[in-house]
Amino acid sequence: MVTFDLFIRAVTFLGFLFVEVYKLRNNLVLKNSEYKVATTPFNQTKFLGFYKKMDRAFFLILLVQVLTPYPQVGSFFVAGFISTAVRAILAILFCIATILYFVSREQLGVYWTPAGCVKQDHKLINFGIFKYEKHPIYAMYFLMMLFSQLAFFSFGVLFPIFTYLRYRALAILEESILKKELGGYTKYARETKSIFLI
Repeated sequence: MVTFDLFIRAVTFLGFLFVEVYKLRNNLVLKNSEYKVATTPFNQTKFLGFYKKMDRAFFLILLVQVLTPYPQVGSFFVAGFISTAVRAILAILFCIATILYFVSREQLGVYWTPAGCVKQDHKLINFGIFKYEKHPIYAMYFLMMLFSQLAFFSFGVLFPIFTYLRYRALAILEESILKKELGGYTKYARETKSIFLI
């Protein structure tokens, strides 16, 4: 049981680590890119600063979960309360969400920005994962957080709630821009569902 718990911790930590490295790499590529932006990015700092702080706190909790001996500090988990099979399923779901996160980022390709804006010659992406979820990058990251904390059965399960609210707010702001600036997006948004209920 201890070995399996350590395995789940390692998988979760590595999953988020890969995502953060990937995000950092993409941000550097965009920063050095000559790809011009058509709209002014909305200001995320004032409205969403609180949620960014909650994200940082989540990573601290994740680090504590990985490093503390079993049973983990600050956890609801009691040996035998959640079966190994259930935790294994949650770990698998976490891995699937992680893979879909990377896939959705690649499908969005050069049109992805970290600031919620429309690029020149921007094209509507409505295939692949985007055919079934309007905001798959946000959705998959939220599910990664949720499945990891359910697998730990930890107090950290509260943090995905803040992440959900943060990404829902981001999605609403982005849609308000895309509906004005990107042809065909209004029809796409009306016909495509979202985990964020917008």
